[in-house]
Amino acid sequence: DIWSVDSPHFEGTIMETANVHGGAQAMPIYYDNTSAPGISEVDRTFTPGRNWTIEGVTTLVVHFRGEADNTGDLYVEINGVKVPYDGDPADIAGREWIAWEIDLASVGVSLTNITTLTIGIEGGQTGVLYVDDVILTR
Repeated sequence: DIWSVDSPHFEGTIMETANVHGGAQAMPIYYDNTSAPGISEVDRTFTPGRNWTIEGVTTLVVHFRGEADNTGDLYVEINGVKVPYDGDPADIAGREWIAWEIDLASVGVSLTNITTLTIGIEGGQTGVLYVDDVILTR
């Protein structure tokens, strides 16, 4: 929380620099799903909308790694359509980087006007998930 005065990150950055997949920073998602509604999300809004079909794009890749005590179910939402993580649910607690490849044709949304991308964790307790190198590929 970089917005509250009590936060150690107040007026600073919460980006992770020690646990990265590529580049110099990764995005930590600190989550606490112990009370209703039991979901934690980060959102990216694209204005104007993006065309995810250019250059023959077919796949969204989300690189992530977790911490040993993490629990919960990982998902992404593309324009509000939820795509649950289809790998081993224990991967959210793994300390190795995982490349989650999402076949965009299977999502069921128009890929010519992407306006929102959400990464979320539902259920579980508390934890931190690191996300890096969210990319589109052919």
